[in-house]
Amino acid sequence: MKKFINYYKTKQETKPQRLATKSSKAFCKILAAVCIFLFLWFAVPLPYDWKNIGKVFGCFMCFGGFCFFAFRLKVQKIKEKLYKNKLAKFAWRALKAMVFAFAAYAIVVSAIILGCAATPAKADANLVVLGAQVQSHGPSAILLRRIEAAADYLNSNPNSICIASGGQGADEPYSEALAIKNTLIELGIAENRIILEDMSTSTQENLEFSLAKIPEEYKEQSLAIATDGFHQ
Repeated sequence: MKKFINYYKTKQETKPQRLATKSSKAFCKILAAVCIFLFLWFAVPLPYDWKNIGKVFGCFMCFGGFCFFAFRLKVQKIKEKLYKNKLAKFAWRALKAMVFAFAAYAIVVSAIILGCAATPAKADANLVVLGAQVQSHGPSAILLRRIEAAADYLNSNPNSICIASGGQGADEPYSEALAIKNTLIELGIAENRIILEDMSTSTQENLEFSLAKIPEEYKEQSLAIATDGFHQ
């Protein structure tokens, strides 16, 4: 009788456990897929802004997150071994805290960026066009999209000026700023509305150097940026 009761209890406990295991596996698969998406989010602009530490670190953390969720059982075994050593246990917990802190930071920053991207630019703003790869035949597809968006804005706002921003990479025939300027002129924008900023080598420098180039009489106007949604 006792054997039957024990067998019955075991059987009753097994079904919920199986459901929990299936739910856990499904949840881990979803999180692994999210990590892949975020990895691509950080990785796509890397060829055009490889010096951006945030993007590089983001790729690294997302890849780590994918490995963690995709190979959960193996990670669990490693964790059990590490927990036998106090120092290793502390290091594991510190790493986990760092990952969660970065994830929270990335979510907040990405939400701010997407919010800004969804907000229409104000009329007659100073427009900064952020550079991207220049190829032998001219602007890359990414840069051309930014230039075309800038041309549309400048045509709609005749009192706006434009700062074409971007230095020359080792593999580029000329500066990104010059590529922006030349293409804008081809699209009908007057040359006297375009200011060159051709010394920047990163997104941060794009903005810092561009702000310094704005003439005094335009300082009070708002700022608009022509770039891509993934640009961080």
